[in-house]
Amino acid sequence: GENAYAGVLFDKGTVISLNDVQFSGNKAVVNSDNAKAWGGAIYADAAINDEVGVKEAILNFNVTRDMTYSGNTIEVQDTSSWLDSYGSIGKSSGGFLFLDRSTTANFNISDGATLTIGSEDASGHMDSIASSLSLDESAKAKGSTLAKKGGGTLTVNSQLNDFYGHVAVQKGTMNVTKDWDVKNDISVSGGTLNLANASLVKIPDIEYIGTDEKTKKTLTSDKSPAGRINISGGTVNADSLTVGEKSSVDMTGGELNMKNSLTLNGAMTLSGGA
Repeated sequence: GENAYAGVLFDKGTVISLNDVQFSGNKAVVNSDNAKAWGGAIYADAAINDEVGVKEAILNFNVTRDMTYSGNTIEVQDTSSWLDSYGSIGKSSGGFLFLDRSTTANFNISDGATLTIGSEDASGHMDSIASSLSLDESAKAKGSTLAKKGGGTLTVNSQLNDFYGHVAVQKGTMNVTKDWDVKNDISVSGGTLNLANASLVKIPDIEYIGTDEKTKKTLTSDKSPAGRINISGGTVNADSLTVGEKSSVDMTGGELNMKNSLTLNGAMTLSGGA
């Protein structure tokens, strides 16, 4: 069957600025058992070819007033099969947003404004933010980045467990209200990141289908990232934080506050933070 990319906005290697644009009730729907769906509202992917080299896809969500994105989802049966998309692998995910190869989503929220993604009871793929997983970060198809900029607030009520890219909190406040298995790096250089129950985990071995749509391959766990938090400034507050094997928290500045518990099975390095 035909795969579905993006319910409403498809960004292929361009810079798109979305100024106070509302995203509600969008769907990416597939009808056959084995078809895949990425990005109920938005799908972004770099343009990578011999002619242009790598043209990154950049989404600027510029928000100056209180807004809520809700009701965005994917309707799909196969959410477990991973496919090779020429340099990264992905599976059906991203009810709101799917970030593929070499992409950046900048959430520029103005002072005093709050962008809320998902209703408080969002579950499954409803309004989720997801990404592909780069097979080799040193190659052309790099991972994705979600950046929180501006003095305002980004509240994510939907789940981030299918996000395999980088998160950068630079200014303002980012709230993640659902439990989150963090599979790559979170860098906090300013502002505040509020986490519910976060676990820094190692990505297991992943079996995927090659670009010929037939050959089975495996991305072994040792070639994938693990959850990490790097704090150089700003504040991270967590209800609870579990640092798994191969995972780490590295503090060179800023603050880390635990409400309930800190469980360490990995590494914690403190060199100037609190």
